[in-house]
Order: sequence, then structure tokens, then C-alpha cells
Amino acid sequence: MVKDEQKNPFDQEANQELVAIDVNTKEKRILERSVNTGWDVSAVMQLSPDRKRMAYVQFDSVKKEIRLVVSDLKDQEKRALVTLGEDKAYILSPIWSPDGRMIEYHFVDRTVKPNKAEVRVIAVDGSWEKTIKTGKLDILTGRSQDAWSPDGAKLAVTLSGGPTGELWVMENFLPKIKAEK
Repeated sequence: MVKDEQKNPFDQEANQELVAIDVNTKEKRILERSVNTGWDVSAVMQLSPDRKRMAYVQFDSVKKEIRLVVSDLKDQEKRALVTLGEDKAYILSPIWSPDGRMIEYHFVDRTVKPNKAEVRVIAVDGSWEKTIKTGKLDILTGRSQDAWSPDGAKLAVTLSGGPTGELWVMENFLPKIKAEK
């Protein structure tokens, strides 16, 4: 659960860089400038299963926006899947589906008190997004609690109702997608 007393990522230094380093050649390549992670990096970025793309949360201190971005690590093409005003929400814990077609993430609504968090799944091509309602329970933020099944059909999420927690395994939550002819 994200608490109000957590540091606002927009208060962080604006001139940060996201850098890829080739472990063989030691060559450094800047993937993104002025990326404010604001939290532990493991809560805001993850490599795709094929290790060719990265999903990360970007805080834009100038526009006061938060974005869920997918970047191709080879050609550096970027796509913002979700863009929100920083006063509206936090985005945390992007997790790729095993086939690399979807990303599950935590959406924390800052417009309600206490902040309400929910689970969302979005297609990497941007064709759909689904909010998974959790009732009175709230998500526990942090990647270690969520996991996709190997076939990508189920999603396990840890939820909290105060001092106790529950592990939910969700099935049949994905939208029906018409098969291509």
C-alpha cells in the first residue's frame, strides 16, 4: 500500500539518466534523460522476457506527468502506454506477461483519501487496458508479490485488508481478442 508520507518523486533531481551498459564492451548508451524514478528501481522498471524491451515508470518533472513507457533497447523506440497527471496517480511495479504482449502494473489513485490502489493490465500495443477490481482490499506494492503463470492466463496478486493479507489468483480476466484470419 502506498502511503501519503512517501516521498513525492517530483521532488527528486530532474537531471537523471537511464543508461544501458554492454557487459562485454563496457559501452554506455543513454536510453532516457531526466528520468526520475523516485522509488526503488525494482518497483518501477523491468526487462521484457526476451530482454529486448524495458517497461519503466517515468516521472516528468517539467510537465508534472507520470508515464508507463515501453522502450526497445536496440533502436531506442519508445511508447508511452499510460500518461497521467502527477497529482492524479502513481504507477508502480510493471510486470511483463511471459509472452511479452501485456504488462500488469499497480495504479494508485491519489485523488481519494486514503489513496486507493488497484491492479491494471495493458496490452503492449496499446489496444486495450483492463482494471481488475479488488473490492475493499488494496494491493501491496512491490514486485515480489505479483506473478504471471507461465502460460500468461493467470495472475497472482497479494492484497491487503489492513493487518492481514490475501493471495489472489486471477483467471479469465483478460479481454476476449478476436483471432486474426
